[in-house]
Amino acid sequence: MAKIRRMFPGGNTYKGSFSYHKYILGKGGKKLYILKGVPGGGKSSLMKDIADKMLKRNFSIEYHHCPSDKDSVDGVVIKELNVAIVDGTFPHIIDPVYPGLYEKIINIGEFACEEKLLPYKDEIVKAKVNNKNCYRRTYAYFRGAKEIREEIESTNREKTDLAKVYKYIEKLEKKLFENVEPSTRLGMDRHLFSSAYTPEGYIDFTDTLLTDVDEVYYIAGEIGTGKSILLDSIFEKSLRKGLNVEVYHNPLMPKEIDTLIIPKLGTAISASVICKDKYTEMIDFSKYMKNSERIDEDYEMYEELISIGLSSLKKAKNNHELLEEYYHTAIDYGKIDEVKRKIISEILSLT
Repeated sequence: MAKIRRMFPGGNTYKGSFSYHKYILGKGGKKLYILKGVPGGGKSSLMKDIADKMLKRNFSIEYHHCPSDKDSVDGVVIKELNVAIVDGTFPHIIDPVYPGLYEKIINIGEFACEEKLLPYKDEIVKAKVNNKNCYRRTYAYFRGAKEIREEIESTNREKTDLAKVYKYIEKLEKKLFENVEPSTRLGMDRHLFSSAYTPEGYIDFTDTLLTDVDEVYYIAGEIGTGKSILLDSIFEKSLRKGLNVEVYHNPLMPKEIDTLIIPKLGTAISASVICKDKYTEMIDFSKYMKNSERIDEDYEMYEELISIGLSSLKKAKNNHELLEEYYHTAIDYGKIDEVKRKIISEILSLT
């Protein structure tokens, strides 16, 4: 039965636009189509149309959504065929390693008519400048949120009995890996985001990633009470045990782990609140806090900075939609349909 999973290959983070796009297909991919083009040029629609047709043929699909427009996609993966189609246009530039062999560049930007764009030249330039300014403002506020978050983390860390945290982690790892045979190779890791800060707010797709998971460990507790310590430890030990791991990162702190999925064990360990209603076992780190009193001003400031950043992100999307409108009038979508039919034919030849 065909399955659908959703995720983000990139994020709007305190570091700015952060990319894990190279992990969309991952290792062992059979074919990667890299689309180049312009805003409103039909890349996302092309990918979604191909995905719909593959679903009807009972292939499972991964939708890799755009963090700057949750209804748009930066890539789709046809799982059983190990084939992906991705948007390789700025800011998530993807270039082929073995062009003509495993990867194929398709420039659908050539289907834009320059003469039809010239009347909108000034509007396009203005929208691009406004767009850049909105993103700059967004990331400035997200950097501020990161600083406050680290203050909250430090305060809570001081109140946490870390000796008990490490003792629990040791106990959990023993339980998770007790039946795993020693391996002579390291496991493989795949890094993405299961959630993102988008113009529509905070979006979390973690629930779509749990379809083949038997056990879900939900990690509850305040920032700084040991959740990251646990996730980092289990991630590293999984690799040493030769287990492949899906790693889903925090949407603000792109190096910090929010969710681990270990397919061979059928296990997920997650701090996503979505797992609050789906867990097999809850790990509540608040019980290791000697004093659970919160500094409300810090939490309120953190949320406020995120909120202001999101409002700028929404304005950025509005500017991007203007660009799409201008370019939309100049695209020959008949030629894009021809490209789509050719890609589908090539993909099906791999079955």
